[in-house]
Amino acid sequence: MPDYYADSSVLMKCYVDEPGSEFMLRLIENDALWVFCSAVGEVELVAALTRRGHGERLNPLRVDAKVSEARADFARRYHVVEVTDDLLSRACDVARARGLRGYDAVHLATALAVVEGARLHNRPRLTMLSADADLNRAARAEGLDVVDPTVEA
Repeated sequence: MPDYYADSSVLMKCYVDEPGSEFMLRLIENDALWVFCSAVGEVELVAALTRRGHGERLNPLRVDAKVSEARADFARRYHVVEVTDDLLSRACDVARARGLRGYDAVHLATALAVVEGARLHNRPRLTMLSADADLNRAARAEGLDVVDPTVEA
């Protein structure tokens, strides 16, 4: 089984019911699989959940519960990759080469760093999980396997 790298567009599906949610919930509940993500993904996810709560006028207690659940998952369920100066430098290179937005470049640079680490530690092949077409296109161009849960679901 492959390891996975998840960006915030697919992690959101674990906390809000939307296309691809079933796929992502099945995946993250499988303890045999490793799901990597960038530390910036936690910020993006908390911001997205908070915005969703304001935009849809959800009960603030429900939003708080979802944010707490997501933060707990970052602490114990996901394999979080910290953002370093080297990673940011690589993200700049990826942004320039692939025309990506800032955090998308950070996600792709992080996934590529995980691939390099996986080779050193004999981990399985990495599959990128994202619902962002531009990021998926760039990840494929960098040689990654890509799954969009909104299409695969």
